Amino acid sequence: MKPSGHNLSAVAFGTMDGVINVLGILLGVYAATHSTLAVVAAVVAGGVANGIANAAGLHVSKEADGLTDHRKIFWVMLYGFFATFLTGIIQILPLLFLPLDIGVYAGAGIGLCLLAALGYGTAKDIRVSLEYTFMGFAGGILSYFLGSFVNSLIAG
Repeated sequence: MKPSGHNLSAVAFGTMDGVINVLGILLGVYAATHSTLAVVAAVVAGGVANGIANAAGLHVSKEADGLTDHRKIFWVMLYGFFATFLTGIIQILPLLFLPLDIGVYAGAGIGLCLLAALGYGTAKDIRVSLEYTFMGFAGGILSYFLGSFVNSLIAG
């Protein structure tokens, strides 16, 4: 099916949400556990759950907007799910080939680059690109500090 405006907005939404969600999981779980297994498992499980939640949210949103074509709604959901899930998978690829510390930061860097590209691609404006990147950076940093806090509470 040829991508429509609905599908392109679903991809943009899924990409933005998926990257920021995974940045949070990646950095937060890393700070809390320092475990490759925990980080990868959390990103994969979180990516699937987030992708399904985004697909459901897009479904409701399109119906609320008055879209009644079930085939179009299905494609919007599919595009949104895969955009969300695949951005997470892309960000954890470095963990499969690099030591944990380097892989986490490489994955976070990939995520921030994806946000910068999305911002520039949607608006052709460097300010929007920086805005998107800052949102991802803020989510990742906050999650990192929360993960460190959880680690200090539980691990001592």
